[in-house]
Amino acid sequence: FPSHDRIIINIDWAKSRIWGNNARAEAVVDYKDGTRKRFESARTSGCGYDKESTAVGEALNQCPAFLKVLYAKMKKHQGKKNHEVLGYGSGYGILPYFEGGVGVSCFPRIMEKIGYTMEHISNGKTFDVYEIKKK
Repeated sequence: FPSHDRIIINIDWAKSRIWGNNARAEAVVDYKDGTRKRFESARTSGCGYDKESTAVGEALNQCPAFLKVLYAKMKKHQGKKNHEVLGYGSGYGILPYFEGGVGVSCFPRIMEKIGYTMEHISNGKTFDVYEIKKK
């Protein structure tokens, strides 16, 4: 993640007659060399879980350089569980990741633990936008 200036997460909401509003997230990574890369989630559907965090987590989990920051933090705390070091929503496997269905509100707390901020910077009827930056 040190090679990134910021990540913008665009969430697009589409209405389904059966499943209500369904999210799809796109993480747009701006690199310091001026290049840009996009990581997209699939469109969520169904009910009974947080669709926004599922889409955001899926998009963030595709960014290898960002995941390395999570891994590096856990390496410093060997023997501890992900949620003990990074907080709720950081996964229960060997390697940390952004869980889906947990609520987007837990992601800024995880970002805080690794030296980043995550802010909800815009929204409308069919979209939400988050920005992740180094502190």
